[in-house]
Amino acid sequence: MWTRSSLSNIMLVKIKHGRKMRITIPLALGAFQEVIESLEDLVWLYEKVFPGWNKNIKKLLQQSIASSIPIENFSLVLPFQLLKEVFYELRKHGRWQLAEIDIEDIKVKVEIF
Repeated sequence: MWTRSSLSNIMLVKIKHGRKMRITIPLALGAFQEVIESLEDLVWLYEKVFPGWNKNIKKLLQQSIASSIPIENFSLVLPFQLLKEVFYELRKHGRWQLAEIDIEDIKVKVEIF
């Protein structure tokens, strides 16, 4: 039995330049989510194999712009979890229009289906 998901699966980027050029680029959101989940798994594995790298990242971050922000438990898995949540939020609302840009004879429209 097929299970119907209410999550959107495709993002269409439509570009139109005057009357002559029209381009439609379909992007599979499910594939992006799978790539993010795979990268998250690889980062998690890297953290387990090389546990000392976290100290080097903390030192670099404290020397840079983020020196005023206290960083205690930094993990690269957290940004990937955030990206997964963002993609889920984009997909859960069904069909909607993300952006429509119209500058002179150039039109760009981004829709999620």
